[in-house]
Amino acid sequence: MAPFENSWFRARISYGPSPRGGAATTPIRHLTRQIGDAFVELSHGGASYLAVDEPRNLTVLVHGDVYEPFGTNPAQVILDRYGSGSAWAWSDLHGSVAVLVLDGRSQKVLAVTDRVNSRKVFASKDDTGWWISSSLNIHPTEGLSIDPGGIGSLLTNLVMHNNLTPFREIKRLSRSSVHRFTREGCESNEYWQYEFTGENRDLDRNELRHQLRDLLREGVRRQVATVDGRLFISMSGGYDSKSIAAFLTQTVDPDRISAVTYHHGPRIGDVDAPAAEVAARFLGIEHRTVELFDGDLMRVLSANASLGQGMKLCKETDFWDRVGPAMGDDATNALFVGDNPFGMKQRRYEGQKADVLALVDVYPTAGIDWFFAHLPPDGARALREDWERSFQELVDRVPDYEDHRDAQSFMYLDQRVANFITLWRECFQMPYVRVLNPYLDNDVLDFVCTIPAEMREGKAIYKEALESAFPDLLHLPGSKGGFGLPTFADEIREHQQAIEESLKGQPSRLDELISPDAILSLIDSKRASVATGFDKLRAAAQQLPKRIAIARRAVRAFKKRVQTASSHSVPWPELTLQILALRGFLARDRESPDPTLPPPSVRPIGGSRGDV
Repeated sequence: MAPFENSWFRARISYGPSPRGGAATTPIRHLTRQIGDAFVELSHGGASYLAVDEPRNLTVLVHGDVYEPFGTNPAQVILDRYGSGSAWAWSDLHGSVAVLVLDGRSQKVLAVTDRVNSRKVFASKDDTGWWISSSLNIHPTEGLSIDPGGIGSLLTNLVMHNNLTPFREIKRLSRSSVHRFTREGCESNEYWQYEFTGENRDLDRNELRHQLRDLLREGVRRQVATVDGRLFISMSGGYDSKSIAAFLTQTVDPDRISAVTYHHGPRIGDVDAPAAEVAARFLGIEHRTVELFDGDLMRVLSANASLGQGMKLCKETDFWDRVGPAMGDDATNALFVGDNPFGMKQRRYEGQKADVLALVDVYPTAGIDWFFAHLPPDGARALREDWERSFQELVDRVPDYEDHRDAQSFMYLDQRVANFITLWRECFQMPYVRVLNPYLDNDVLDFVCTIPAEMREGKAIYKEALESAFPDLLHLPGSKGGFGLPTFADEIREHQQAIEESLKGQPSRLDELISPDAILSLIDSKRASVATGFDKLRAAAQQLPKRIAIARRAVRAFKKRVQTASSHSVPWPELTLQILALRGFLARDRESPDPTLPPPSVRPIGGSRGDV
């Protein structure tokens, strides 16, 4: 029983004749190829797949999961179809996957991303060629400059949007595209466009509801067919995870299914766990609750510096450190999650494209203007101007639909799903276990384009489809307030001495933009009072699950009425945690490695601290 190893790859493309005198294959997991004027040195490992056709000088590498066309070696399946010159297209590929193609016949080096960019590909160009990798943790960064635009996005939006990274020279390749690398640059072409036609507007609503129900069921079935081991589900009290668990029980023996839920601790009170327990009991599947946070903030920050790649923060790293290794102790197991393409709740729209971005939580730097007072003018100006420039690029990307809800749905998938949700999965779950997301199936995405905006609003048709499949399950008592998190304002105060020691003892590339003194100034400004009015409100709301639910319903109703780009403000604990995690990631440069050698392990440090 072999444990799961996440797939990875790293490639160096240099131009000119091969320094080794021509194409050659080195030991397994390493490969060199001459592709026209490009010499490619490729290393890969974990659960990656490779297929080589020597006579045609054709090589395919698969990073991630392919659900259809499915085969023992999906790289070979893709190579056969790509090499046949048939009508098969990249849009027919179902999976959470990135594909690298070395095509000596056509002298092409290609990287292909999936529809929602669930497997990121990073690329940087230097004087002699390209570096391409599946993770910033194995991408050379020595000598590169940090990007105030990416950091401005992270601090404002809690994630880096617009395919930015912490480095100016490294970009994430855009979703649903074929990217061709040449000496001159990278040419990207979309193979699938997310366009809203509303063509099924006049169809019977009940018929559409049943069509969607069947597509969701088929998405689950398609992915279950690739799993031989146990099936885990991260279960909350909501529609998404409960319905996936129900579809799983229709597909496999319930004894193969295990559900796990965050436990929020006595200071918070559980919100999701009771509803999840009731649903699991109803479905007849095993269920556990696991502690969300062990009280060691510095451990959480260290885990984020290691796993978050400087682009995303996860407050639940203690939870995943407990359950992840147990889920992945057998490579045939898989974790199912319930992300979906039906968007976010509507809020105030004032007729500007920037408001469409606010509807999917993408904001300009106005939300952190209060923080700039802690920075030197030059640093504040760089953060503001570089992100504002990139933000304007996103404003220009908002499509000109007559109904702003269609534009919101487009930007939700283009930025929120592709940069926020799938990046979180990739950084903090995929290193431990296979992660499958059946509600982002190709056929579901295509269906969403055909239904009118009023059916997508509030996820109406989606909820109706699930209720038609599982009326009894989805009418069980659910979680009204979502999941709670520890009061991290208090945690920052409690760990202030350790934070100060880290700031003084560990230099970071971030210091050139946000100095340790600026971070300490931020924390000190909040230490004067034991708790600010905001913190007191949160602490009161987190005493009991009922108070959490009431408070969050009130906040959501308030946001629906008034939240716009101009009114967005980032809470100081969120900002502080993001800065500290990013600072940890930027504490060292990654040297340009020998591309024929394997990288350091990309598996998380530490082991399971609990059973699932």
